[in-house]
Amino acid sequence: FEKVANDSIKINDTYLRTADSYFMNSDFVLSEKYYKKAIDINVFDVDYASYQYAISLGLVGKKNQKLKVLKEITKSFKNSSYYDNSLHHLAKYYKNNSNYDDAKMYYDDLISVSTDNDLIADAYLSKGIIYLNTNKAQLAIDQFSFVINEFQNTIYFKEALSGLQSAYTSLAEIEKYLSIIEQLPEISISRNEQDSLTYNTAFIKFSELDYKVAKNSFEKYIKKFESGLFLNDALYYNAISSLRLGDTISAVFNYQKLSQSSSNLHKEDAFIFLARRSYSLKDFKNSNKYYIELENLASSNSVKREVIVRLMNGNEFLNSKIALVYANKVKTLSKVDDWLLSKAFIIIARNEFQSGNYAKSKLTFEKVSSLSDYDEGAEAKYFLAYLSFLDEDLVLSERIIFELSDNYSNDFFIAKAFILLSDIYVLKNNLFQAKATLESIIENHKNEEIINVSRKKWEVIIEREQLNNKKKNINQTFIEISEDIFDYEIEEIDDNYIVKISDTLKSIIDTNITLNKKSFDDELE
Repeated sequence: FEKVANDSIKINDTYLRTADSYFMNSDFVLSEKYYKKAIDINVFDVDYASYQYAISLGLVGKKNQKLKVLKEITKSFKNSSYYDNSLHHLAKYYKNNSNYDDAKMYYDDLISVSTDNDLIADAYLSKGIIYLNTNKAQLAIDQFSFVINEFQNTIYFKEALSGLQSAYTSLAEIEKYLSIIEQLPEISISRNEQDSLTYNTAFIKFSELDYKVAKNSFEKYIKKFESGLFLNDALYYNAISSLRLGDTISAVFNYQKLSQSSSNLHKEDAFIFLARRSYSLKDFKNSNKYYIELENLASSNSVKREVIVRLMNGNEFLNSKIALVYANKVKTLSKVDDWLLSKAFIIIARNEFQSGNYAKSKLTFEKVSSLSDYDEGAEAKYFLAYLSFLDEDLVLSERIIFELSDNYSNDFFIAKAFILLSDIYVLKNNLFQAKATLESIIENHKNEEIINVSRKKWEVIIEREQLNNKKKNINQTFIEISEDIFDYEIEEIDDNYIVKISDTLKSIIDTNITLNKKSFDDELE
């Protein structure tokens, strides 16, 4: 569409959708390219394109360019919904790179303009950490205390408690910390204090992208607090840390623990990871199990759609009944492309065929054939040829077989079609062509099942030929009878002749030996 369109609004929309698609597929080099195109065309959603462009730049390591774009957003799009996020990214970048003055400036700007409690809470918390890291404990206490008092329902509340403890500890004023803790009835002083401190130490390192230290800290927490307040959080962030470090085994272990939890916190994320990983490894037995669980947890339409599609695909060759259920659900999805529809209809058609409903399956196979030029279409063509064969319409069956051969590239169903073609040749008594077709498959195909079926059919034809030859030889057999045995008299009666044969010759005839009639008549003459 980009190549042929001349409508600037639709081109702009095309750039954004293309960029979003690459972004969702983690192809950030191309997402960066198309967001930049959307910015350059400058028709609408420039602030969104700029923000996503900045994120893409950061993900491909172009940090300086990312900062430049984010700063441009803060200057040019102060009324944009991405203004707050841009300030937050700038502040976080400078904080993580120890440029605390710039970080505080952006956090202050964020606090002054934002209405998002999470962003504001994170800004105060981050400022507290900056002060703590620069040995300004009292200022850090002010920031942490604000989060504790004003944002108890955010995820930053417990981190602020941990920071407050560290700040008071650095001032040797732990009693003030304990006094504050005692005023919070939902927080236990002893065991839960340790719980919180241990977890938040790990999470801070995770937030700083120090995944090695974070992973080690999370593992200590999980081992020490088997029923900890943050157990699910620790398992979740430990799994992410493990993935960042390339430790897939550890990630799987943590996600499996999450999937078995009685709490639903992060459980959806766990099942998504486990289901997708099993599916990518073609371990459909496990992916089906995880997707079934995910079906009840999915919170977004995209995940619900994924569940339906993959339960259809994953059960295709494991449980045709379940696959059929989800194939029918796929038909009802919105924005379904031809490939997905052809996949659903081929499963439905197989079920109809296996149930003996040939008329209905024929209509469904025809629908698949019209939708797909790939494997599903090839399979549909084969069954259409086979159904015509069953209807004894050999001409139509043969025509469909050659259409399959000419228009598709699926070796398996092309081979099956040519095996069917050999059956047609046999019915037409063209054994030579039938043999040649099967021999070509045997010599050139790699699938053992196909080769074995072809070889058996070839052997049957050979046996048939041998039997035909044997019958032919028998029919053409001559019995030599000496003149001594062939004793006969000829009498003339009214211009007609009567042959009187001997008793010996009669006995030979009585033995039921089949003689060539013409040759025998010749002998008589």
